[in-house]
Amino acid sequence: MQDPWRKRIFDHVARLVKLRTRSAALAVNDTEFVHVDLTPGRRVFAWMRGPAGDPVVVVANFSDCQTDDLASPAAEYAVPGWPGTPAGRTWIELPNHVTCRPTVLGREPVSAWGAKVYTLA
Repeated sequence: MQDPWRKRIFDHVARLVKLRTRSAALAVNDTEFVHVDLTPGRRVFAWMRGPAGDPVVVVANFSDCQTDDLASPAAEYAVPGWPGTPAGRTWIELPNHVTCRPTVLGREPVSAWGAKVYTLA
């Protein structure tokens, strides 16, 4: 834990374990696919688990394809069908613990073989 990269990995895994053990959305088997992209060279899926008022959303890319210029603020991959945001709540991209701006929900970059997990705060 003395090395910064080890601390980042520990914190990343700790957030995911906390979600898994405390989220009611992950205690049910209800899964709804909100986006499937099987365009040649792509395998991007987005699914939602749990009730509409308190879901967990996963966006996973099972391919080498990625958004161009990932570091650019303008880089985006559109996920149509993103669930609505209940009043007074915000989406958090959990592994990196980043609050999502409402203007970019469902339009964030995807990296090759990467996944993002979102929950409401």
